[in-house]
Parts: sequence; C-alpha cells; structure tokens
Amino acid sequence: MVKGGKSKMLETEFWSVKDKKKVNVDAKEIVTQKKTMKNGRISYMLRAEKDGRKLVKFVNEATYKKYC
Repeated sequence: MVKGGKSKMLETEFWSVKDKKKVNVDAKEIVTQKKTMKNGRISYMLRAEKDGRKLVKFVNEATYKKYC
C-alpha cells in the first residue's frame, strides 16, 4: 500500500520469455484481443510492449472484461 491507504495504479504482471523474469505493465498500456480458434473456442489475450519487447498474457473472460 502507498502512504495514505491508496494502492498504486493497476498493474498486470507479464512473463518475459527472453529475460526469464516477471515484468509489470501499467493498465493503460495494455491492449485486449479476443480471438476465435478453429475449434470454436474463444481465446482472451492481454497484449503490451515494454522495452521494445512484445508481451502476451492469456487470461480468462472475467479478467479480459476488466481491461475492456
């Protein structure tokens, strides 16, 4: 918690494959994407770019709706 009882801006944790570590990204930099696969299932993704690297996180529908 930040002084005054307010939490910091909403951040999401992505895994950087190249760096092999967790990376925090501000919510305002995240783009949502919804994709229908060949078998008819829907895939929900959060996409972001940090330090010139593209990051993707697969999430459930409830988490996806938080960022829309």
